[in-house]
Amino acid sequence: MTRPIRDLIVYCDRASTTASTLARRLNGRRLYASPNRRLRSTSGSLCINYGTSHSPNFRLGDKSIILNPPEAVSKAISKRLSYEAFRHREVPTLEYTTSRELASQWVREGCGTLARRDGLSSGQGIVFVPKGSQSCPDADFYTKYFPKTHEYRAHVFKGKLIDLTQKRLQNGRSKPEDGDSVSRIVRSLENGWIHAHEFVVSEGVRASIEQAAVAALAALGLDFGAVDVLVVEVREGSKKPTRLAVCEVNTAPGLANETTLKAYHDAFLSYYQSTVDSRRVIIPRRRKVRKEVLVWITTKKGNRVQRLRERLVYE
Repeated sequence: MTRPIRDLIVYCDRASTTASTLARRLNGRRLYASPNRRLRSTSGSLCINYGTSHSPNFRLGDKSIILNPPEAVSKAISKRLSYEAFRHREVPTLEYTTSRELASQWVREGCGTLARRDGLSSGQGIVFVPKGSQSCPDADFYTKYFPKTHEYRAHVFKGKLIDLTQKRLQNGRSKPEDGDSVSRIVRSLENGWIHAHEFVVSEGVRASIEQAAVAALAALGLDFGAVDVLVVEVREGSKKPTRLAVCEVNTAPGLANETTLKAYHDAFLSYYQSTVDSRRVIIPRRRKVRKEVLVWITTKKGNRVQRLRERLVYE
């Protein structure tokens, strides 16, 4: 069995099949957050932080690099903070508010609204309020419904699109199962949607998705991530422009799809190899010399005293 590469670390503070699979494919070390964990060496390591919002409890040594700083991951987990960062950096995103009164005004004016709890994923904590309702329920924040025609997931690493998938229903179904409004609107795995590579998208739309996804990661200060982009595509020849909005950024995306897993594997491995020289820690070579040093000796009378003696020592 090949020994793992000691200076390549995949870090996640919880049990994660994806993080373990990625570490195994990279032949790196998979580390958890353990208060008793003491590592022999992390100097010059490349640490891939997979969705953890606080710093590793092990010390990263000199010249180490951490991909996706924990503070940036924390901002991505909070959808409200993400939208604030997107708006500040002019990234196309959803219109949102923390005001219940303004959200209620939206629905009375004919706009569907999503009442949301912050810090959750996979469509959890979302209540869809249809247009024409009189008010919205209490929530952490609210977003206007974006009438998308397609939804894509753009995987980005270091400012470059490495993989693109389209969310589609499982088993070739043309529409979701009957259920509540959220299950039809939120395209998550739990609601029957999968990430497919077999789709047709124009070069112009693809370029726009990449530009928005790269800008979203830059706004949050992330090195890699999966960006969910909502798109309203128009027919060829239409005078209306294609519209899109960044919905969220995932810092620990699932990599069950072999094509997507390979894209991340290749990106991480290439970056690991390109940073070898910058991460190399030079340990000065020590030599032995003969010197007089103070040592403890035991006299014939059994006393412990210090005396000068010649010894080979490192300098």
